Amino acid sequence: MNEIRADHTAQGSEQCHSWMYAKIARDKLIPETLIVVSESKKIAEKHPQLILSTDKKVNSHIQREDGEWIINTLMIEGADVPFIYKRKKRYKCLKGSRVNLTYYPEIRKVGSLEIETMKVVSVKRA
Repeated sequence: MNEIRADHTAQGSEQCHSWMYAKIARDKLIPETLIVVSESKKIAEKHPQLILSTDKKVNSHIQREDGEWIINTLMIEGADVPFIYKRKKRYKCLKGSRVNLTYYPEIRKVGSLEIETMKVVSVKRA
């Protein structure tokens, strides 16, 4: 599930923060070699324990309140562990949609059982 994708398209160049032009000699830009440099990829390079997954289908999305936080639990197609993250507000249901995830494995203790979960750092629609 460790995946990093780079798209080579010229569309979407108005989003300067997530696109980087490849440069040639004397700082001339080549628009056709536009490369996606996502914030998730930058974070993953700094923290090697993070895993990047792209275009994963969400089978289940549960949102429950825990004090002032909303705990979100995703079940991803092909994975048998829950992907968990916290937010301050409720979000639109992600069930059936495709998402890009940045996460790391985590062991949670429930009673006397140890359960493996994935702690999500970033989730975005694909």
